[in-house]
Amino acid sequence: MNTKQKLAALNDVRVIPFPVPEWGDVGKGLHLRTLSGPEWTTVLSKISECQKQSRGPDVSIWLCLLCLSEPDGARIFSDEDYPILAAKNGATLSFIANAAGVHAGIWGDSEAKKPSPKARG
Repeated sequence: MNTKQKLAALNDVRVIPFPVPEWGDVGKGLHLRTLSGPEWTTVLSKISECQKQSRGPDVSIWLCLLCLSEPDGARIFSDEDYPILAAKNGATLSFIANAAGVHAGIWGDSEAKKPSPKARG
């Protein structure tokens, strides 16, 4: 297997447990995942679009849609599930989105942005 094939087969999505106490027992088993390239582009596009239209809460909903995951990293929500999360408590969504944005490397100092110790030489 050459390097290209190895990279293509590599799953580099990082997943961390992220309990959301406000959502009771269901919230105990939640996780946050990093984003794929197209998902990253979607979030950055949504952030720009929402800032132009002063729709800050929408950014939180998109981050939650894209980053909330099962333990294996599979998304819980699809893009079409926007109305489901839009109906949830805004403060809770903001709490999740802030952590998701950091974990995914959208803002702040994320583990996802840091090179591995091996890469540092």
